[in-house]
Amino acid sequence: MKVPHLLTLGLCLSLAIPAIAQRPGDQQQKQDQKQTQQKNKDREHQRTHQQTQPQVRQQQRPQTQQQMRSHTRERFVPRNAPPRQNARTFERRYYREPDGRIDRRPMYRNGIWYGRSAPNDARFRLRQPWAHGHFYRYGPDYYHRIIRFNRANYWFWLSSGYYFQIASWDWPYCSDWCWDCGDEFLIYLDPDHPGWYLVLNVQTGVYVHAVFMGR
Repeated sequence: MKVPHLLTLGLCLSLAIPAIAQRPGDQQQKQDQKQTQQKNKDREHQRTHQQTQPQVRQQQRPQTQQQMRSHTRERFVPRNAPPRQNARTFERRYYREPDGRIDRRPMYRNGIWYGRSAPNDARFRLRQPWAHGHFYRYGPDYYHRIIRFNRANYWFWLSSGYYFQIASWDWPYCSDWCWDCGDEFLIYLDPDHPGWYLVLNVQTGVYVHAVFMGR
């Protein structure tokens, strides 16, 4: 009669041991460990995202600006100044739009300087050429930024402190320019008119004549 009782007691103990092993305190500890591990994973993921995201932005933004500037320079930046012209064989050329219209503004397109004035044009005769000295920072390697402009006298100042005066007859071609939009201006030496320079707007490809006034 005692054997069945012992069997029953052993069966009860075998069922109770797992329950005793899985005490409420142990279950709570396992849950806390899982939550801690998940929080650590979330923090590590967030830290990695914060470290990589600014680097991607810093790399993409300058490349985009450089691509835009390179496209502009390839389109409207002459590598060489306009060649000297012969007064006897001079023939003024104007740019023809794809739709057939003629643009009479002085401009640079496709390697050609359009709208150039004759070498013996009386408007460009100066009593004293180079009266204020020579300006040597000209050509495609020198981008200039204009920091000040006087519309009454057609004067503009470069960031280097030097300033020029635009020819009055060229003023209509540049009156709507954005003079303070950055270093988007190039200056070339006019080979046909002593004392004169060509100021080219890189954004539009239009150029105007100007006299160097010094500093």
